[in-house]
Amino acid sequence: MRDRQSAKDRTKARGMLVVMLALLATLCLALAPLQARAEGDEQTVVPQEQQATDQLEGTEAHQSIVEADDTAVEVSSAVESVELENVSQQTGDTNDSVELVEPRAVASPETINTEEQAPSSEEIVFTDDTEAVEPVVEAEAESIPVMVDEPILDEQASGDIILGMYFNSTKDWTNSIFASTDGQVYRRIATAYRQQRASDHAYKDSSGNWHYPQQTPSIVYYNGKFWCLSGWNRQNGKIWPTISYSTDLVHWTYPEGEGLITGTRGIAVDSLPIVNGQAYRNFDIVAPEWYISKNGGLYIIVSCGYYGDYHGRPTQDQMTAYIIKVTALSASAGRADGNTGYLWPVNLTFKAQTAKKLPFTNTEDFIDGAGYNNGDYDYLVIKRAGLYNQIYRTTNIDDVNAWRLVNGRASYGFEGASIAKLGSTYYMMTDKVEGVTATGNKLFKSSSISTGSAWSGPSEAVFLAENNQLLAAPRHGSLLTLKAGTEGWKVAKALLDKNPVKGKPMYRMYNPNSGEHFYTAAIAERDMLISVGWRYEGIGWFAPEKSNTPVYRLYNANAGDHHYTMNAAERDMLKRVGWKYEGIGWYSDDKRTTPLYRQYNPNARTGTHNYTTNRAENDMLVRVGWKAEGIGWYGL
Repeated sequence: MRDRQSAKDRTKARGMLVVMLALLATLCLALAPLQARAEGDEQTVVPQEQQATDQLEGTEAHQSIVEADDTAVEVSSAVESVELENVSQQTGDTNDSVELVEPRAVASPETINTEEQAPSSEEIVFTDDTEAVEPVVEAEAESIPVMVDEPILDEQASGDIILGMYFNSTKDWTNSIFASTDGQVYRRIATAYRQQRASDHAYKDSSGNWHYPQQTPSIVYYNGKFWCLSGWNRQNGKIWPTISYSTDLVHWTYPEGEGLITGTRGIAVDSLPIVNGQAYRNFDIVAPEWYISKNGGLYIIVSCGYYGDYHGRPTQDQMTAYIIKVTALSASAGRADGNTGYLWPVNLTFKAQTAKKLPFTNTEDFIDGAGYNNGDYDYLVIKRAGLYNQIYRTTNIDDVNAWRLVNGRASYGFEGASIAKLGSTYYMMTDKVEGVTATGNKLFKSSSISTGSAWSGPSEAVFLAENNQLLAAPRHGSLLTLKAGTEGWKVAKALLDKNPVKGKPMYRMYNPNSGEHFYTAAIAERDMLISVGWRYEGIGWFAPEKSNTPVYRLYNANAGDHHYTMNAAERDMLKRVGWKYEGIGWYSDDKRTTPLYRQYNPNARTGTHNYTTNRAENDMLVRVGWKAEGIGWYGL
């Protein structure tokens, strides 16, 4: 019996030894490619014409081990060398005029060990008053859902345009006008008013009158013109709107305020706002907004009361919302002022009824109201108690008691909400709350304006200059949906067609745990990754909508890493050995306008590659230990 037991023990020991040897062999196979890369083996550049699988067999192997059905399979590929052009062969081929705001890549925490360290991805230089993104919850490296080759969006198919008017920042009060055909990417198509001096926000015309870039501007198309609205009061218990207009969005009249209302000397309120329990006559007014109701009438929504920031007491607001019915608004073509480039208003007529207080806003701070109508109801989105953006609706806008709450918390932590719609999606653009929210404009989205649940978001809206340069997100303003074929739409469409968005913006993401940089054209995918802890690093480059050179995207589920290649044979080989093919990620520019430089981190297991249009970033990474691997593909 003891002999049989000893035999069993010996057999078991031999079996365990075999398993250990097998595991050791697998580990050696996995480490061998990394050791070869660490020793500085040169990569072979495979010509683009080399497409057949048998031609790949002669290139240097470097990849990792993937597991398929619990069986270790060694991946032999040319992943690190296919479709690259040596940087030293590229002279005078870069396009330095493309100045994308692109954060610098960082080495993975366990990779480069040199005295000169790569800058952290948090060391991003922001312009104006844009601030660094708030810290995010770190997520483990994980598979990314397939969201490539998105179908044509309903928003784009509708043909409508969202028009937005915003002031740039608290350091630059210039009023910019943007247009979007998808609700996500906004192209600057015109500048209404420019800040003329750095010392203040105002400038004088040739007659010595003061004029201002419009703070928190509101825009509407009415009676054949675009109208801009801002406002202030004269400390006499009345509202004084500031109005200007344009027929082409490019040439604007001087803003007119005090001279608008003769006789009545301002718009009276039906009852004064209550501040600290008492009627407050010398009230402040803030954020007036145009609104065209479902019955076609023109209104102004405005908040009056005590605005803490005006009195050195930020966040101590006590504001009440009012609605004003406009009974007349018209003007003749403006007269040019040769000294400034602006126009003098001609025959400007404005009439309005008494401002009516909205009773539900009388008990708590309500500010930044904006309207939207869907044909059935008039809606009001307004910030309550400093942080909550709520939505109310009514069937009778002239009855101030008819408003009903439909969403008590559509969005939170942002202000200046304005709603527009493209296709089947509602977009709520918001501004940051000073001292509370770290970043500027953010988007929230919903398929229903009357839903009681929170809108999805916040999401990053993309703002572009006329030359595709990425702009810092602007500040407070308003959105307006222009229906395809209408007169206002024709004006905006003509300007947008002069400087269309060139290609697809490619969003650059960073996983702080794995060190991987990831690139996608899908906004939904970008936002999903942000929600689980990836860091959004802006636009990496612009890819053509289509070309003869697709860039394929593959995913290694075991290593948690992505690979991109223009070589179909390499793609197919990786699929055979266990990589997941995720489709066409984007297209390379056949004209080779802007090179995407590729760098390799020889010590990292995931996040081994970085791609950038920025030659300085490429050179910096090479200095701290990354290997320059030429050009991966081309952007616009």
